[in-house]
Amino acid sequence: MSHANVIVALPGATPARRVELAVDEQMAPFDENGEWFRDGSRWDWWVIGGRYSGCLGEGKDIVRRGDLDLDQLRRERATEAIEIWHKEHAGTWAREYGIEPSDTAEIYAARCAAKPVSAYAFLSGHYWREGGRLGFFGTAKTECEVQAEQEPLDAETVLRVCVHRDEQTGAAIASFNSAPDWDEKFFSRFIERLSPDTWLVVVDYHV
Repeated sequence: MSHANVIVALPGATPARRVELAVDEQMAPFDENGEWFRDGSRWDWWVIGGRYSGCLGEGKDIVRRGDLDLDQLRRERATEAIEIWHKEHAGTWAREYGIEPSDTAEIYAARCAAKPVSAYAFLSGHYWREGGRLGFFGTAKTECEVQAEQEPLDAETVLRVCVHRDEQTGAAIASFNSAPDWDEKFFSRFIERLSPDTWLVVVDYHV
């Protein structure tokens, strides 16, 4: 079983008292409903914050886009990175944290600070985008990869971005096939151009 985080973006017009209900409405189409890795599903349970509490800033799980303090987030990422480097750089889990053999604490901290906001997935308007599909331990096969085992698919579809749409709900999923630049481009790709009044909510989800 695995956990990951998804940042959910909600329209700024969403009343603050209804943010949690709006998150529930966005997450609902991706419920496994008791069927592991059902096409179009991504979670069996979730909670706001959870083990990813504070990734939008210390003590912040729900924040307006315009209130993100990027400088503070960069400092927090650097501080966290130095702590991780000292614990893990010579250990078994170093690569899991993205620590390269040649990294010093300062180099690793600088690289992490350059990614002030990132998550495993991003969700808005019932459109789920992810670096790769979360599995029990690591990644799982996307809908495109499962389909490719049954019928030929264009290589670009399988190897680059897999898009799955649910005709009944209108929800969609785009899987970026574990793109190496996922974390680096997360902020510019999904967050940077959002309206300042957009709500951002960090959600801990489980499969």
